[in-house]
Amino acid sequence: MKGTLLALGLSLLSSLATAAPHADPAFGTEASHKRMESRPISSKRAPTTTNKTIVQLFQWNWDSVAAECTNWLGPAGYGFAQVSPPAEHITGTQWWTDYQPVSHIIDSKRGNRTQFENMVTVCKDAGVGIIVDAILNLASGSGGTGVAGSTWTNESFPAVPFTPSEFHDVCSAQSTETEIWTCQLDSLPDLRTETDTVRSIQAAYLSDLMSMGVVGFRLDAARSMDPKDIAAFLAKLSSKPYITQETWGGSPVPDTLYTGNGDVIEFGFPSALETAFVNGGGLSTLLNWPESGWASSDNANVFVADHDTERTSGYLNSDSGNNAYTLSTIFLLAQAYGSPTILSGYDFTSSDQGAPLDSNNNVEDTTCFSSGWRCEQRWTAISNMVQFHNAVDGQDQVNAASGTSNQITFGRGSIGQVAINYESSSWDLTGTTNVPDGSYCEIIHDTDASFTTCSSSNITVSGGKFTVTIPAYDAIAFYSTALASTTSTTSASTSSTATSSSAAATASATATSASNPSVTFLETATTSVGQTVYITGSVAELGNWTPSDGVALADQTTGNSQGTWKATVTLPASTTVAYKFVIVNSDGTVASWESDPNRSLDTGTSDQTVTTTWR
Repeated sequence: MKGTLLALGLSLLSSLATAAPHADPAFGTEASHKRMESRPISSKRAPTTTNKTIVQLFQWNWDSVAAECTNWLGPAGYGFAQVSPPAEHITGTQWWTDYQPVSHIIDSKRGNRTQFENMVTVCKDAGVGIIVDAILNLASGSGGTGVAGSTWTNESFPAVPFTPSEFHDVCSAQSTETEIWTCQLDSLPDLRTETDTVRSIQAAYLSDLMSMGVVGFRLDAARSMDPKDIAAFLAKLSSKPYITQETWGGSPVPDTLYTGNGDVIEFGFPSALETAFVNGGGLSTLLNWPESGWASSDNANVFVADHDTERTSGYLNSDSGNNAYTLSTIFLLAQAYGSPTILSGYDFTSSDQGAPLDSNNNVEDTTCFSSGWRCEQRWTAISNMVQFHNAVDGQDQVNAASGTSNQITFGRGSIGQVAINYESSSWDLTGTTNVPDGSYCEIIHDTDASFTTCSSSNITVSGGKFTVTIPAYDAIAFYSTALASTTSTTSASTSSTATSSSAAATASATATSASNPSVTFLETATTSVGQTVYITGSVAELGNWTPSDGVALADQTTGNSQGTWKATVTLPASTTVAYKFVIVNSDGTVASWESDPNRSLDTGTSDQTVTTTWR
């Protein structure tokens, strides 16, 4: 929900942080890293299926969701797709128009009822359940005509039908339980969810969606409803769907009031990630989760970002520097707390901006990595870590240790191990793991799109130890059923940083031409005295993701902090190359990586010039 609820939630999180600051852990020194007490975290989850990761396909249309379930989500091991509200809403290009319903007719900017029902069926056949974002507490204000042609006036919605008697009296305070549950949110008419009339109408809407195969609901602005009213909605359903609730927690309506109805979204999780990665708290603080006051793991739905937080300061988003967004998502999928949701969004220049629309003001079909569609669920590291998450489900967090405060490693039982380096220099790590002795695929950089073979380096476990070199702002992960490649040389270290692009976008094709083209890169970037811009990427000519082995660009405007940097590189012909620019200090340490996702270039067979600006 736009605006008021998000601001209120931020205020609550701030007050909770003041009341109960997170204590720094005490470390004990070992030879190569510091060891921390491992605190087993319950891995029980809802939803109760083998593949539990949810991907929020924010604003995707129904035809595109159906295609993605078949082409990617099912094969990659995602369990659920969370879709935007399907009911008729007000007209407009802004994303939040979806959250002002006009009727329960399944017709929106994303498609009609037939398309919606087909999407649910196709996704089910692919092994992916559909979770719907549902608005049950309010309706649109003022009056007008919705996207499906239904008309309404203030508090009168004949297509539902709702009459003025179904709405609370106007009030705006949000201090007490009664005010939060009965006053207007964002000045929109607030439904009397305590009445059987409203409960029956809203339950009928949910039942209709479930009759088409919908398996769960995200209850938007659940904090604005008495949890007893939510329980009453659910009691009218023929079966219990998966439920996750936007509650925010804190006084006077803590999350514990809602956990009897299902999961709650734990907003302390993304806030703590921002503190650890960006605000100097250090990644080592993440090894003592969950923090005091959080929902229990059994009842927590967690994420790095959602459609609200990515538009709000104080949270990570896809533009966060030094791979912070991708690395935090690796952590999300590696750790044992809560049920994870991955945001799949689109680029925007203003917080209100909706998804790309066609000439009829309907959401256009999604083409990943085009027209601003980010498709985070396809980024190599994220997609591969979903399979890690599935493999380690039910395993306690063990062998937690740190190097510096921004270097951490931990295992999940005897199944998997992860290590994250959020420093500007590489980390030589000899770690302890319960994964059996053997050779395993390093999955963070495995760009093979088949999901069944390994194109990355191998990690060897011997005597319960593994040794790796993790480049700056990078990570490694391996698990017992992801066996080592039979074609690559077993290596104790990994030197790639392809942590943010999709397998489809980063897999390097075999060159088919004897004539390799020259590519000239012109990059505009702001640097400090002594710094140099490098390019590194997924092929040997760009250093296989190791900045020191990459190509240094020459400053074309010496003396200016912002200038154009240039390099010409001969690259393999007819190859898809993933790459990024990196700013390197005079001592060779990495000052900054570009933000995610990776850039992608099809080399073709002719020379070309690529002009870009630092991001």
